[in-house]
Amino acid sequence: MCDVLSVRLTRYKVPILRIVHTGAYLEASLEGDGARQSVKRPFAFTLTPQEAEDIRWYLEEYPIYPVDPSPKIAKRIEKRMGEVGRELFRLVLGGSDVWESVRWNLGDTRIEVETELGDALVPWELMRDPVSDLPLALSVPSFVRCHSRPALRPDPPGQTAGKIRILLVIWVLRPPTFLSNSRSDCALRRRMGSPAREWAQSALRDFQACENADQEVVNTLKLLEQIESGLQATPPPA
Repeated sequence: MCDVLSVRLTRYKVPILRIVHTGAYLEASLEGDGARQSVKRPFAFTLTPQEAEDIRWYLEEYPIYPVDPSPKIAKRIEKRMGEVGRELFRLVLGGSDVWESVRWNLGDTRIEVETELGDALVPWELMRDPVSDLPLALSVPSFVRCHSRPALRPDPPGQTAGKIRILLVIWVLRPPTFLSNSRSDCALRRRMGSPAREWAQSALRDFQACENADQEVVNTLKLLEQIESGLQATPPPA
């Protein structure tokens, strides 16, 4: 659940827009310095299996191989994603006093979406303000989902002295197995490998410069750099 983390954040006066969907109803509330505001509405939203697959393809496969006819397909999906985002906004926050209060401080607000397991495919991250036409997830410093009925309740450790332990999780774009050794495909390998490799090199330098850098993190960054360098191991044909 989000509650344990929320208590700590609220203590430091971070406004929280909490969206809770249970059964056929949804409640959006704003918690911060002033009095709590909330709005409760009936809520029903579903994506078709094809729409869910389209969004998955757009996010996972299109960035890896954006060649014809993929850009044309992507434009259609982008348009539909915008429509879905505006529809979700209308159902959740449209015309509410909660939104009128939060919109002016959106850049400092944390958004928490607490739902049941059946909402796993609802693309809350696409929720879009129709005025600015920007997803809320890109307008706030923190946008998180949590499960309303977790099997295990969170038990965060207390404050301790010493090193900070960091779990580093990185999504690395890998070239698909169907890429050949042609000039165009080798160029795609180079383009895909460069950004992640440059980030790894920069992060590695930063961590090595820290006197108390965790050696496990440094080793992980070194491994990532080696993996990304391997993407350019195949030379282009003569």
